Amino acid sequence: MSESRTVRIELRWRLAGSEEWLSRTLLPEEYFEPDEEPFDLDSVPLFDHAVEYLGANREDVTSTRIALMWTHGNESRVISEAFWNAGKNRVIERVDEGDIAYWEMILESRTAERPTRIEILRLGRDETGVCIPLSHVFLEERADGSHSETKTYPPK
Repeated sequence: MSESRTVRIELRWRLAGSEEWLSRTLLPEEYFEPDEEPFDLDSVPLFDHAVEYLGANREDVTSTRIALMWTHGNESRVISEAFWNAGKNRVIERVDEGDIAYWEMILESRTAERPTRIEILRLGRDETGVCIPLSHVFLEERADGSHSETKTYPPK
């Protein structure tokens, strides 16, 4: 068995108007950047979000869940996303279990259409387990297609 076969990747999703979960298994070669082999927990995925592996529009999907399980150890990573407002807003939760546990939640909300303005709040846990802000930014798309970023946290 090759090293890349030691990770199992399960993608689940729900379409708008349905409560049924659909699923498919991805090969590591389908999920990760090809130059990342042998694949491990920190390998770079091809896409930032599970919905991009579906080839579907965000407005057609209400939820995704991608689970990565390492068969040679006790490590796993689960990333869940829920979409609303026709896919313009989302909440992302990441949970890593194993030798190095990690939890993060990202709230991404479109606050204006013209110009497009998005608020992103990243939350994590401190060493005592208390939920804390990791970052808080506003992204704005300019008329020329460029972007500006205003960071409100952490303070400079």
